[in-house]
Amino acid sequence: MNGNHWTNDEVVDHLYGVGPEDGHERECAECQWRIVELQARREAAASGDAVTAGFLRSQRLAIAGRIEARRMELQAWWRTPVWVAVMAALALVLSAPRPAREATVAGGLNLAQDAEMYLEIYQSISSEEPRALAPMHGLFEEQ
Repeated sequence: MNGNHWTNDEVVDHLYGVGPEDGHERECAECQWRIVELQARREAAASGDAVTAGFLRSQRLAIAGRIEARRMELQAWWRTPVWVAVMAALALVLSAPRPAREATVAGGLNLAQDAEMYLEIYQSISSEEPRALAPMHGLFEEQ
């Protein structure tokens, strides 16, 4: 009990027979009124009409209609001219000429090593196997 009146949880607990047993509900008119009101709501909810197949079908159709409306809304959003402009700008940036990189023998780039590095990166990214399984391969390698 919170001092004066029962909390909503205590009233609900009392309705289901697991609430406090301090006798407060017999002395407090406000808590008695809350108990009676919640009992009436519970009885009204329990005496409701049975759910029919037609009701369930109409509910299912309404849900499917909302899902389809959302899907159509998303499709319409992707068709806007803004995306066409963004894609055109991206294509323009990607197709812009870049200065050529030259391989140097002494201290700079080695195109063969770069190609090998990029291949390893691509293979690690495109692998469908989780990274956590990589140590497991060491267990099965032939010595």
